[in-house]
Amino acid sequence: METKKIKGIQQLTKNPHLNLYHLDALDRKENVFDYYFASRNSMERLKLFTKSLEEKRQECEETEEIHVVLADKKEVRRILSEERVSLRGAYLMMQYLHMEEEKPFAFLE
Repeated sequence: METKKIKGIQQLTKNPHLNLYHLDALDRKENVFDYYFASRNSMERLKLFTKSLEEKRQECEETEEIHVVLADKKEVRRILSEERVSLRGAYLMMQYLHMEEEKPFAFLE
């Protein structure tokens, strides 16, 4: 995401190890959408404003690919059964699957 496409950022959890963040973002057609992500970094150390996704892809080994995925629980189940994902990604997706509907990101608190 480019900095100009980010209209606001809010830290949703306060955990010493992993936190959930919410971005007010704009798509290519300038429509506002919500974007959520988790990071171990504090708000001040987030790389949103300093590193592009392309730069991050260049740091990956040849066998790795980074994909941003917005998925409901049905899609997460499919991804876990059919796709190859990192151990960390699989762990977070499994945690998400076991959360209640009212608090789907409670495992990040």
